[in-house]
Amino acid sequence: MGAIPPDVITLKMPATPPLGRSAEDGDLIWVWDSRLGKLCRCNISDLPFGAGGGGGGTGPLLGSPFKIRLGDPGVTIITVSPGVFNTEISDLRLVGKTDYPVSTTQLNNAAFRDAELTYNAVTGKVTIKNFSLNSGEVVILYPDGVAPSSGGSAGGSFEVLQDQINELKNMLAPFTPSVTGITFGRVWWTGTAETIPAGWAIDTAWAGYLPMAMDPSDDDFKTPGTTGGTKTHTNTEEEMFPHSHAAQGNPGIGSNYKQGGSGNPLDNVTGDKKNNWTEKAGGYLPSGSTTKTAKPYSIMNPYKVGMWIKYVGV
Repeated sequence: MGAIPPDVITLKMPATPPLGRSAEDGDLIWVWDSRLGKLCRCNISDLPFGAGGGGGGTGPLLGSPFKIRLGDPGVTIITVSPGVFNTEISDLRLVGKTDYPVSTTQLNNAAFRDAELTYNAVTGKVTIKNFSLNSGEVVILYPDGVAPSSGGSAGGSFEVLQDQINELKNMLAPFTPSVTGITFGRVWWTGTAETIPAGWAIDTAWAGYLPMAMDPSDDDFKTPGTTGGTKTHTNTEEEMFPHSHAAQGNPGIGSNYKQGGSGNPLDNVTGDKKNNWTEKAGGYLPSGSTTKTAKPYSIMNPYKVGMWIKYVGV
């Protein structure tokens, strides 16, 4: 509205006592209209704030966040069944509001999902399912105070802003922790652990794993969370490619012996057991051993190390 000149404040502002309460809809205040250059009376519900900071009236107002604690008026814990509780919050600052995130210190300021709460725009009551607000913790309410997009032109440019906010909320939903603190969205981070943004943490359960796209038609890949694979592999005899070794210098043996691959072993080729001959091909001799053995080999693709991080709330 612009600054009020000191002489106007001195000469024209009436001497009035402090209000002594939170502002309410219908209260009139003095504002300096910089376009007209004079003081004007204004209804507080016409300004971008309202009763208790929560927004007033039903017009295109921007609501302000406010905190709710156990013991505040309108806060009730409802027992649904043994060990299962709902938290009900009734507040006039929520009446007529259309959409807002609700968060709590239990979730590190993470927001509840729509399915976890119900809202009555007439009474301003929010019911958070399967949640019990504890002493010393707070629930933070962010009433938007903006008419929905279907509400006509009342919201003006604020409707556009709210639509953009709702779209961003949908885009970020995979990263937002649920009421139980679980989030399924992950981001691949190639910076250092020290430079991870605030509110994000390394998902240690993913350390050393590559992602695999789910395939419902493949038993190995049809269930999310299934692990598999190995860094190295040691071939068995059946996994070796078929090949032949000539038997030389052994009387009575003039044929070749096939090695590797699957099939029947060619033992006692000549039918004369004394002429049986075995050649052990491949492998390596470990230090201190007199017997060759197969050596595992890497089956890793070229890789670059990073880390999966998840949003845990600020």
